[in-house]
Amino acid sequence: MKLIFFLFSLAALAQDERYFRKIYTGELKEFQGEAKEYKYVFSSPAYQLDLNDDGYFESILISKKDNIDFLEVRDYEGRQVFEHRLYAYGGDAHLYRLKKVKLSNHATALILFFYEGARHTHQFEATARLYFLTLDDKKLDSLRLFYGPNYWHEFEKFRETFWQRDLNVNVVDYNEDGTKEVSVTYNHISRVYFYRGQGTWLNFK
Repeated sequence: MKLIFFLFSLAALAQDERYFRKIYTGELKEFQGEAKEYKYVFSSPAYQLDLNDDGYFESILISKKDNIDFLEVRDYEGRQVFEHRLYAYGGDAHLYRLKKVKLSNHATALILFFYEGARHTHQFEATARLYFLTLDDKKLDSLRLFYGPNYWHEFEKFRETFWQRDLNVNVVDYNEDGTKEVSVTYNHISRVYFYRGQGTWLNFK
């Protein structure tokens, strides 16, 4: 019985590893079936931003549907042009900062600073993550969302003693190829994200 349980645990771990690898690489796609009916839907105030530089402002907002967080983009006429789930891991998850950057003559990115929420078990822990919303050739139908790295972590190491890890986010054309990279330095670990178009990013440590 113990052997069977051990083998089952290994299979479950392998499935979890593949699942999270797909999240990080962007391979995991949202299920495209019938639209789900949510019982409770709430929306945050909208951030007004001209994403495609056409002189009209799009709206960026977070919707909570049955306590699941979604990023939503609406055009200047209020029509939804994009929606994607954000992954929260505790209470009070919210988007608290946006940064629009021009990656190249053909690509724009909106860096989203998303607080994933706090967990209260035997100790306090909270994290935040970057998402990259990209736009190619100023076309709203090209919007894609990339699940980026953690950039903030606060935790209780000892009783009532809290620790935070350092972070730094820069947008620079390091390799001088005409497309800017996003570099994230977090807890003495540096990662550089290279944009390759159509919502695809390559990550190097």
